[in-house]
Amino acid sequence: MGRKLDISPVNEIKSLSNMLNRKLNDVLAAAGGENLNSFQLWIICYIDYCQALGQQVFQKDIEQYFDIRRPTASKLLDMLEEQGFLDRETDDEDRRRKKLILTEKSKAYLAGRSQYIDEFGRQFLYGISHRQLASFMKTLGEMKQNLERIKSSKAKVR
Repeated sequence: MGRKLDISPVNEIKSLSNMLNRKLNDVLAAAGGENLNSFQLWIICYIDYCQALGQQVFQKDIEQYFDIRRPTASKLLDMLEEQGFLDRETDDEDRRRKKLILTEKSKAYLAGRSQYIDEFGRQFLYGISHRQLASFMKTLGEMKQNLERIKSSKAKVR
């Protein structure tokens, strides 16, 4: 009988991700207003952050930052645009690319929920020291690098 792979860390990470999304969706629903899910919120927050730094954001940036495929990004961005949270403008430097621009509706949505989102973040990290968090983030980064190696080398998991 061969050695078994201990996938408990994988299960714990997946479980944490599911819980995080469910709880954040609950917080957003309790805050009222538009029916955005947590992933749509992350996208809006990312674009808002980049724009605050004076950076332009394109669909490719969303795909890379969130590690999602092009069709998934297209669908999410189309939904945000249909709901009035996002506009797309042609890039002056490359007419094939569309800049992602948050609308006033997005900005008002974020402003109206920032206290809920901030409180959620505080509660989520309650009791975790800066040192623990830094160590955890380093470990997550290493796991991501490992996954990239697996993806690029098409290694088989045994």
